[in-house]
Amino acid sequence: MKPSSKTRGCRVQALKIALLMAGGLFFLADPLSLKAQGNAPPPGVLATLNGEPVTRDEFMKVLLSWYGQTALDEYLNSRLVEQEAKKRDVALTDKEISDQLQAIRKSSRDFDAQLAQQRITLPYFTNRLKINLLMRRMIPQKPELISDDDLDEARLSHIVVLVKPAQNQAEAATNEAAARAKIEKAAAEIKGGLDFGEAARKYSEDTATASRGGQMEPFARRSGPTKEVEDAAFAMKPGEVSNLIKTSYGYHLIQLNELKPGKSLSDEQKAQKKMQAFEKSLPLYMESWFSALKARSKIERAEKIE
Repeated sequence: MKPSSKTRGCRVQALKIALLMAGGLFFLADPLSLKAQGNAPPPGVLATLNGEPVTRDEFMKVLLSWYGQTALDEYLNSRLVEQEAKKRDVALTDKEISDQLQAIRKSSRDFDAQLAQQRITLPYFTNRLKINLLMRRMIPQKPELISDDDLDEARLSHIVVLVKPAQNQAEAATNEAAARAKIEKAAAEIKGGLDFGEAARKYSEDTATASRGGQMEPFARRSGPTKEVEDAAFAMKPGEVSNLIKTSYGYHLIQLNELKPGKSLSDEQKAQKKMQAFEKSLPLYMESWFSALKARSKIERAEKIE
């Protein structure tokens, strides 16, 4: 089945986010602020600083000292994927890479600004794009790995009380106790008859949802706000209020408003949602695939990078 424009849009957006979040060698200086001044330096000299030359050899030595291990790891990872693609006779044309890059550009009006803000050069991003596209072609496209149950959709309201950051263990214990006391007070009032939505407006520290009674956007399995909240939501019955849920953010109470079974969808809706769910989970599949590739590869390194 040919993917819809919405599905293709999800693919482009997911790929853009994954690439922008990818770790790597980022330069700390703003390249847009560094402009050539005066006459060009002689061969072998990259710049002069108040008359003192900065040579290519000096610069490369500093780069290896500061970023050598990180850059080498990235380069080896890229080469590893390229080697595997060559073995499998998987290739990309320059046009395919260019078309994908243009699609990502069109999906974001501030694409160049995002690159500059994160100190990512276009050549680096383009290389990451190429490697990700090669990996996608080598990973089996199996939306059937997503079951009908994975398409179950939960609509819920929540109350969250954040645990404030602390400077020491004593302060951390105090902040933890204060957050727990607040959420327990909310739970007690709900148990005493207070409407969950009213309790959310009164107690929740999630500014995005508190004003609307804690109502969250619906989500399917594997795509909840946190694993703890997701697990609790899909174990509940509509109308039920959870016990306290502890996450890395703080404490939560949730009320399941509605649960839509994936089995109730039409075959066409299932196919579309399974493809979307697969695309959303693709970074995890890619990570698992690359870990397996690396585990069966022989990599030898020099003791020192210099």
